[in-house]
Amino acid sequence: MTAQRCPGCGRNWDGRSCLACGHVGDLTLAPSSSRARTPTALPNVKTIVPPSPSPAAVVPVRVVTPAERLQALWGTPVAFGIVFLVGFGVAFSVGAIATWRGHDPAQLLAEGRLDDALLVIDSTSSPSASWLRIKGSAMHKKGQTEQMLLAYQRAVAGDAVDDEALQHTLDALGDERFASLAVKTLEDWPGDEDIDARLLTLASDPQRLRRQKAIGALLARQESAPTTRLDASIRAAIVDTSSSVCEDKLAGINALSALSDDARAKPLLKKARAWETVLDQDNDVIFDQQRCLNRGVVKRAVAALAKVNL
Repeated sequence: MTAQRCPGCGRNWDGRSCLACGHVGDLTLAPSSSRARTPTALPNVKTIVPPSPSPAAVVPVRVVTPAERLQALWGTPVAFGIVFLVGFGVAFSVGAIATWRGHDPAQLLAEGRLDDALLVIDSTSSPSASWLRIKGSAMHKKGQTEQMLLAYQRAVAGDAVDDEALQHTLDALGDERFASLAVKTLEDWPGDEDIDARLLTLASDPQRLRRQKAIGALLARQESAPTTRLDASIRAAIVDTSSSVCEDKLAGINALSALSDDARAKPLLKKARAWETVLDQDNDVIFDQQRCLNRGVVKRAVAALAKVNL
């Protein structure tokens, strides 16, 4: 039998498939048997290419829009959860706003709910000046004078104080613990004419501390008129001169005597009858009772003030 050569590479092969180049033969013999059979023809499978899809068979890719996705989610448990959360958030916000508006500090203060009013105010990062005035009033009712004055100071900066707040502050002038803080609170208090008139009245108050602090507040207020300050000093000295306390009486006499040298004070001293007040102290009974006084001090003051009446 003559050896066959591969049509692809020329090497020996068996006529079926070449081990060297992979060439496949055109004929394949049927399985061997005792009797020869007619060869069966097989198709050439050297180049089997898969069929390409026709253009008509290509399915176009469709882009799903967000609206269609949302519509697809509608009715699912996810959509129910989203709707529930949004609804709850809106309801909570509306309820919180309604509740907060219902907690008006002024109304709470009027109802005597001091702690609730303070809670609303202190929970606000930047309370208004009017709310700070309300806070001061609440602190007054709670007996916390220092906190009251501090709140009023901040309300003064916003020009949101009222007559009630002024009265609370003026009352604090007679308390040694808070008198200096009250003077500081009154320094920039708005409404010069009204507050200066109130302080001028306090210059004649029976309590010496309140008299002194009222004058101190007038001196601290830059807008106070010089004549108002002088008038307050004269009124306080008149009250001191008539005091039953010897030290107060001596301080009053000396103050009136010193004021007689101020030309601006002379008409005010005359109006206040300062000369007569000091002259009344030249009394043996008073000298017997007030050991800190001496006749020489009184006579010098009487002589100084007598010139005012000329």
